[in-house]
Amino acid sequence: MPGQVRADKNPDVFVDALAGLPGWRGAVVGEDLGPGADLDQRIRDTDAPVTTLYRYLSVDEFTALVAAADVIAAPYSVASQSGVLAVAAALGVPRAVTPVGGLVELATAVARDTTAAALREAILKAAADGAGQRDTTETAKLYLDEYERAVARARHTEGAAG
Repeated sequence: MPGQVRADKNPDVFVDALAGLPGWRGAVVGEDLGPGADLDQRIRDTDAPVTTLYRYLSVDEFTALVAAADVIAAPYSVASQSGVLAVAAALGVPRAVTPVGGLVELATAVARDTTAAALREAILKAAADGAGQRDTTETAKLYLDEYERAVARARHTEGAAG
């Protein structure tokens, strides 16, 4: 679960889902915008196999983290779209989401509701349906190359306008 750590993204639902998935490990990585301390306490209370790292991720780190995942989970309670899911889709990483806003369009598997049990089922379905060959190294490189070209174009445009 990479990206900004916010309450509306339901990281607690993610932790509860992972607590019921023997053999799985999860990570919540990104800037903590509020729920970090409570989330860490929930992880301790449930003994969920979830690691947290609260800090800004560079584009390279973020892309590598997404590419390395077996499944990206987005158990959000409110959403219009998700940049995290768009990156995961571009990298061919399976995506498990709650049935909220525009998340469904980018999903490999959609939970029946926003509960931990439903997310757990969606994670397993995404992993099973999305399992297959992925050349994440080449895909990640293409994504990074595209991003770097976009940044260079933006800098060139700013320089030309200034």
